[in-house]
Amino acid sequence: MLNRRVVSPSIALVILTLMLGGGMLQRLAAQDSTVSTTPKSGFTVSAKPNTLTVTSGAATTSVITVAPVGNFTSPVTLSYGNTCPPAATCSLQSPVTPTAKGVTSKFTVTATDSTPLSSVVTITGTSTDSTPQTASVTLSGSAATNVTSASSILKSDFGFGVALGLTANVTGPDIVNSAIVDANGIVRVNTRANTTAGFMLETHYFIWPPPDLKLINGTIADPRWWGTGPFVAAQPGSSQIIQAVGAGWMIGFRRPKGSTPSAFGLGVGYEAIPTAQVLGSPDFVNGKPAPIGPNGMPLSIRYETQDKGSVLVVLSVSF
Repeated sequence: MLNRRVVSPSIALVILTLMLGGGMLQRLAAQDSTVSTTPKSGFTVSAKPNTLTVTSGAATTSVITVAPVGNFTSPVTLSYGNTCPPAATCSLQSPVTPTAKGVTSKFTVTATDSTPLSSVVTITGTSTDSTPQTASVTLSGSAATNVTSASSILKSDFGFGVALGLTANVTGPDIVNSAIVDANGIVRVNTRANTTAGFMLETHYFIWPPPDLKLINGTIADPRWWGTGPFVAAQPGSSQIIQAVGAGWMIGFRRPKGSTPSAFGLGVGYEAIPTAQVLGSPDFVNGKPAPIGPNGMPLSIRYETQDKGSVLVVLSVSF
């Protein structure tokens, strides 16, 4: 007859308790590990687009988005360190303060010569209340540009020359490069572009005093020491062949013979900017509360593009 070993009920109960307790301890350990490795709040950084094709003399941009994780609302400082290539200049709007839906900044890179670009720029976001976060923007490009093409055509086919231009947006609304919604839900404009100065391409024709017929026929040199007449100026751009164009009236004076430059001309007119960036109206107004979204939080900044008119002042050094 076989001997059977009988386990007492008390021993079985102890074994069952140890098995259940061990599984519970494992689950608690896993939960504790999850809690300790997942931050309660912070932020992420992303770039769109994350690949930019940059050409000589032209500027292109990537939108950097800082999105909060959890209840993070602290300011974030954005920087690219020493990752901007030597053949370009870089700029980045910073710092920014995330809202519930995040906040955007604009990273701009401009090629300063014809050296082809091939590098990666690392955008780093830092905050005292979170660990640093990064996003990468890959740069590539060549020397061929719309800017060079447009400049060549205006110079060779239309007789345009280099002039110094100053534009001022005096009619409103503001031309805005960057804006945020702060921690209190108020719209704040960081940078405006209402006044700009730079080189333009310009051509003019002095119709008064009336030129002599022999001057028009090219049989004599221009004897006039002053003149006045219309001018046209253009600003070649990167994403469009012409970024802005203006026209007005100019008065010019010839300098003494042998002087360099040979003349001094000052013109005043109107400039049209087809694609100016402004705050999205009527919802977003600088210094006013941002509109509230369905979740009860302020909406992120919205921009719109519209045509704008500005006062244009041009300095020319040719008669």
